[in-house]
Amino acid sequence: MKNSFFAGLLVIAMVLFVSFWDSPPEMFLGKEKAKETAASKANSYMTQSTTRKYDEFGQLAFVLNTTQGQFFKRQNRFVVDQPQITSSGTDTDEASWQMTAKTGVVFNRGERIVMRGDVHAWQEAPPDASHFKTAKLIYYPEKEIAETDHPVIISSPGSRVSGVGMRANLEKQTFHLLAQVKSRHDVIN
Repeated sequence: MKNSFFAGLLVIAMVLFVSFWDSPPEMFLGKEKAKETAASKANSYMTQSTTRKYDEFGQLAFVLNTTQGQFFKRQNRFVVDQPQITSSGTDTDEASWQMTAKTGVVFNRGERIVMRGDVHAWQEAPPDASHFKTAKLIYYPEKEIAETDHPVIISSPGSRVSGVGMRANLEKQTFHLLAQVKSRHDVIN
């Protein structure tokens, strides 16, 4: 009886020894394992980055400046904070469009850009300076098309037009508001 008791204790001691031997040191030190974040899953992480996208003819299509960004290779997307886009456009005589937002996602190497949060787009071309604001904008740089299904306000000297949803051809300067359109025109002296 005494021998079987000691044999049982020996077996228990061996099991405890093996389990402690295979345990990671963090278990005994009380340190928690670092949690994975979206940034830690990214393939690359950049700060203060500038990206230039060229079209099929080697002409500059747009420039994207960001405060920080994460590239996810598997989804082929670049998630950015405070994007600032300068579109070169297809017509060199036209002034470029500028776009800013709080966040953005660039899909398929710049084929489509989704901007969110205080999106502001403007063209510096006096006297026809135009700009619009919305909460979300999908921009297709190669086609110079911008669209949204959110409320939008389009302003130019002497007029202000608001609506819900928009499809705009930035190259041709055409804006098609989809619903709840209201406009105000002021006389300019």
